[in-house]
Amino acid sequence: MSEARDCEVLASMPKSMNAELRVTRSHYRGRDVVDVRVWFVPKQGGAMIPSGRGVQLEERRLDSLVELLLEAQRATRAAAATSGR
Repeated sequence: MSEARDCEVLASMPKSMNAELRVTRSHYRGRDVVDVRVWFVPKQGGAMIPSGRGVQLEERRLDSLVELLLEAQRATRAAAATSGR
């Protein structure tokens, strides 16, 4: 995302002691995009930086991603219910 400008953090959640999952919004190559990516503290320390682990999509496709995640949630809950977990 080297061409991104005005990256806005919309949400984040811890992944580990040195990493978090961030949802950001920015303008990239002429498009409004949402980025869901792991950010981590480098071994040498300092501020968190984005990793290559993530996905970037046009903002207009965010509803589709939310539906996909809800579908995955329903499937995992159903699987857990049938396996007794």
